Amino acid sequence: MTDRPKLNFLRPAGPAAGPVPLVAHLGAHKTATSLVQKYFKAKRKYYLKQEVLALTRGEVSPYISWGDQILEDPGKLNGFLHEKAAAAPGCSLLLSNENALGRPFKTRPGLYPDHGKIIDGLPAALEGFRPRIVYSIRPPWEFLESYYLQMVHQGYYQTFNQYIGDLDLAKLSWTPIIERLQQAFGKENVSVMDFGLIRQGQEVFLKEFISRNLPEGVVPDLEYDAVHNASISDRGLQMALRVNPLLRPGETGVVRRFLQEHFSNRTEPRPLLMSEQQKSELKARYEDEYNALVQQS
Repeated sequence: MTDRPKLNFLRPAGPAAGPVPLVAHLGAHKTATSLVQKYFKAKRKYYLKQEVLALTRGEVSPYISWGDQILEDPGKLNGFLHEKAAAAPGCSLLLSNENALGRPFKTRPGLYPDHGKIIDGLPAALEGFRPRIVYSIRPPWEFLESYYLQMVHQGYYQTFNQYIGDLDLAKLSWTPIIERLQQAFGKENVSVMDFGLIRQGQEVFLKEFISRNLPEGVVPDLEYDAVHNASISDRGLQMALRVNPLLRPGETGVVRRFLQEHFSNRTEPRPLLMSEQQKSELKARYEDEYNALVQQS
């Protein structure tokens, strides 16, 4: 999986070095973004010694929010990034934030209805850098289920069928997002990661992420076994659907942590959300397209 071409981020030192390389991992949600963020936070000193400054999600979030900060004032993110680059001369920058292209679905059809206008604002936010855009995706039928469970974690309490009943299942393609990114930054500067690699283990996913997207010569440290953002089991889901309507503001996090600790899908059966017919229909519509997207990058 590591034989695909990638940018050569090596650059000479000194005044003629040119723009600072920047790896911008922009999502999507539920595609191991938490793993990437927490791994690089834990290994920040290690990669800094190899001239890669990994910015934490918390550092970057105020300049992104749900993409609205990029739209309202891209100069704030740009200024922040230039400050970080100036404080670490000779280093490439890495950021990861899955909220950058807005909220999935929101109130209009499409996976990320606001992606177009946000992507149009990104070049200004990244001006003065040499960006590599990383976008990780997963099949739409998996994304629907996983993001639904994420919403339940956050207090949502409709059933899965009620949830997808409000969505246009004919508009779940990743292609418009990938193509818009390629138009904005060049096809050669956009890396599409397949979330399916995670099934081979966290180490495989991280190794692929690093080998494809970080500067040539970076040696990965893959000693990392923490598990983040576990999903809930079927029993956990049934509990959440009954408890969530009763919660006050601020209480969802307590319930989420309890269910992840005691009723996660690591120890109990996963929820059965989508019927085989629903899944077959979505596969028939999107499977070939999805495979083409992850193979071309």
